[in-house]
Amino acid sequence: MRNQGAFKLLLLIFLTVIITAHAAAGGGQYQGSAVTTSGKKSFSILNTSYLQGPLPPDVDVNNNKWADIFKKELPDIDINWIIVHPDQLLQRQNIMIGSGDFPDVMPMTMAQMIQWADMGIVQHVDGIYQRSYRNIYNFLTEDDLKLTKYNGHQYGISVPGNRLSNPGMMYLRKDWLDNLGLSMPRNLDELYDVLHAFTFKDPDGNGQHDTYGLAGTINFNQLWAIFHSFGVQHGANFSWVGNQLVPDFIRPEMRDAIIYLTRLYRDGIIDKDTLVMNTNQLEDKVVRGIVGMVGATASGISSRTLPNMQRANPNARIEYFLPFPAPDGNIYLPTGRNGTRMYGVSVKCTQVDAVMQFFNWMIEQDTSTLPFFNLNADKIYNGTLGIDSAPLGTKWVVEMPQNQLTPQATIDLYRFCYRTHSGTMQAVGDDLLFEITQTRIDLGLIDSIFLTAQQYTSKYGKPNGVAVMGPVYAEYMNDILTYWEETIASIISGSRPITAFDDFVRFFYANGGQRVIDEVTVMNR
Repeated sequence: MRNQGAFKLLLLIFLTVIITAHAAAGGGQYQGSAVTTSGKKSFSILNTSYLQGPLPPDVDVNNNKWADIFKKELPDIDINWIIVHPDQLLQRQNIMIGSGDFPDVMPMTMAQMIQWADMGIVQHVDGIYQRSYRNIYNFLTEDDLKLTKYNGHQYGISVPGNRLSNPGMMYLRKDWLDNLGLSMPRNLDELYDVLHAFTFKDPDGNGQHDTYGLAGTINFNQLWAIFHSFGVQHGANFSWVGNQLVPDFIRPEMRDAIIYLTRLYRDGIIDKDTLVMNTNQLEDKVVRGIVGMVGATASGISSRTLPNMQRANPNARIEYFLPFPAPDGNIYLPTGRNGTRMYGVSVKCTQVDAVMQFFNWMIEQDTSTLPFFNLNADKIYNGTLGIDSAPLGTKWVVEMPQNQLTPQATIDLYRFCYRTHSGTMQAVGDDLLFEITQTRIDLGLIDSIFLTAQQYTSKYGKPNGVAVMGPVYAEYMNDILTYWEETIASIISGSRPITAFDDFVRFFYANGGQRVIDEVTVMNR
């Protein structure tokens, strides 16, 4: 694996020689942090856009009504924005870093934080963090702050990320249950019977065999409640087993979950497209009434999927599905931690105080506005910060062809470029979050199932045992997870026997697995 890493580094250097970091459309030129001739503190920031494709060539990301917000609200700071599409972010970061010409501030993952800190690319913000970023520091706990620390230093600038702001959930078609005279299942055997009936007993009454009991996205993601009913979670989730943090994908309970899902797939209950479907394709099937049980985010379900489903079928109803108690008797739901999104400050940045002032301003609360639009980041997102703008939904922005947008709407799209993923619901405590959600329900903005998902996740949510990772994790886990995805898909789809799971466990230990366990156990104890 070390040889693979060396090859990738050489390839990156080669690409950097033949590709310049600033050729992509929509990007600002890296200026470096400094005090300008006008006396302003200056820094550059790389951020992502929700726009479909690159920004139009005639758009200056640093000279429009959205960029003017910062010039007005932060008159002593000059921000140079570099905007890329989310799909291009990693490539752009690698090119910039490979060339040594990178911006002062960049979004980063935990793995990138470790790598960039070791490479001397980002600097820690230990003292400044507590002094200049009080709005977020007052919200996060010390446990939350561990997510942005490495080797005892604070490298990441957290942006709010309340774990309950948009929880994952699964639901069943309640109208299908009623049509078939069935009740909500009480155990895994009854769930099999319900999903079988959803597949083979014409739950929508159209006289055709055109439904499936269950579906997910690529490699069986988003089937959270099934895995949690066995006490495990699909993906890179670790749980305490005795005095060690062990990945769920090597535990015996995961083997049992795979056997259960293999039976559903073999019996034709799981839509075969689950092997290859992305989120949008799955949602399309749900809206068209093809799937009876599915997992998604509470926000997507309550504000978009359910309304679209009911436009297609006014009788469509859904009911929240709570996982069954796991073998240890506990109920588990997937959840994250607060403050998991972060930005890094490069070692070239000399205006760290200005950077922190900007982030602090982004999440400053304004109690004069509606309770769910009361952060500056929200007001940028919704176009209400003294700007004449019609709010546009993110999904609409992504899907609407640019040639069908009015000139005003096209300009409005650019506000998505200037978010730092902050939001009111991300920066409040649980009780206030529930009040905000109820207000949105009362106003008819979302369905009540959103609040149900938040309350259940608050009660039963189990975060990944790994809050902090180290260089060993970063070195080995990508290859391990790639092989895991291949293994679980091949077993459930029937191309390999269940003994392939045992082969994977041996692969894990033969490829640095115990070293990973030892490292995360010590770092997260």
